[in-house]
Amino acid sequence: MEASPPLPAPAPIRKLLRFARLPDRALSTVRRVLEDDDEFRARVARAATEESVGRASWLWLHRPDGWEEELDEMLASASASAVTARELQEERSARRRLVAAEEARRRADASAAVAQEAAAKAAEELAAERRARREAEERVALLRSEVAEAQTAAAIAAAAAERAELEAADLRATVADLVAERDQLEKSSPAPDTPGRNVAVALAGAAAAASQLGVALTAASEALGFSVAADPTPTPPPAPVRARRPARPAPRRPAPLPPATFEDSIEAADYLVRVSGMVLLVDGYNVSLRAWPDLATPTQRRRLTDALTELAARTGVDARIVFDGAEQPEPGPRDLPVRSPVRVYFSPPDVDADEVLIELVEQLPANRPVVVATSDRRVQTEVRRRGANVISSQRLLDLLGRARARRA
Repeated sequence: MEASPPLPAPAPIRKLLRFARLPDRALSTVRRVLEDDDEFRARVARAATEESVGRASWLWLHRPDGWEEELDEMLASASASAVTARELQEERSARRRLVAAEEARRRADASAAVAQEAAAKAAEELAAERRARREAEERVALLRSEVAEAQTAAAIAAAAAERAELEAADLRATVADLVAERDQLEKSSPAPDTPGRNVAVALAGAAAAASQLGVALTAASEALGFSVAADPTPTPPPAPVRARRPARPAPRRPAPLPPATFEDSIEAADYLVRVSGMVLLVDGYNVSLRAWPDLATPTQRRRLTDALTELAARTGVDARIVFDGAEQPEPGPRDLPVRSPVRVYFSPPDVDADEVLIELVEQLPANRPVVVATSDRRVQTEVRRRGANVISSQRLLDLLGRARARRA
């Protein structure tokens, strides 16, 4: 029997035969043809073996009894295997990520340790620098306190020396008058043992003692570091004919205010600080505590000194401030301006600034006008008795505020 020629492949399959390699979408075409054409599937099944196409494909092509159940079991098993494989892959990926995270954490810990060590070293260096700065500030504060005390003591000593010189000059003039009287007595009674001659000898000794007192006071002032112009050589009494008793300095009188200007008004304060030769004495903390009560005392001193420096530059007033010395051991690093024209005094230990203010009014020459800025009633009363003008602390602050407003 002669073999029949092979049947041609279905048209969709023939279209795929021209591809050297079938694309993925061709599988759906092949499956549809095999499902629809039983004869073609049978021809393919005869040519395919289980070894060549696999158990699942063989079952689908031959379709023996129970093939669907077996194929479902294989699909379920394959799906479970895929899930297991995916889980294993995910686990391996998670482990790799965990190892990378652990390595990153170790590197971060090492960097943090280095940073902590550097921070600790920087903190130690900063603490050492702060200690050194505090020690330097304490040394500067101590030196400033000593300088301020020395300046105050020198000023008081210089004033005392000046008063002593005036008293010595007054005493020399008195001696000269007595010598002149003695000479007149000698002319009228030339006997060598007259009482007038004995008096003359005693007066000459008194004049020499007065001169020596002046020299001693001048030397004491220079030892304190305050130069006083004085001749260290004892001055002999003047000739009897030309001897005259020097006039005593007139008592200080308050500077008169312009008409219609009331005392302790800002107009009066502005006028007084502009009087020629005026000395402005300021009760330091009485003013600064009123102006800046919430600031530290070194800052109060610096602000008040700066404000008075501006006032002195604008008006020409000779400004001087007196602070209680009890506050001086804790000044700031820039407590007072280095080259301020304002003189700053600190009261000696156990002495109030009020007493220093009153003493300064007494020491200043009577021909120099003085105005004292304070709200202390006792100080106001005492300095008025000594011929000084008075303005309250608030009037001074008003004047300083007006000066800043004009400058702005």
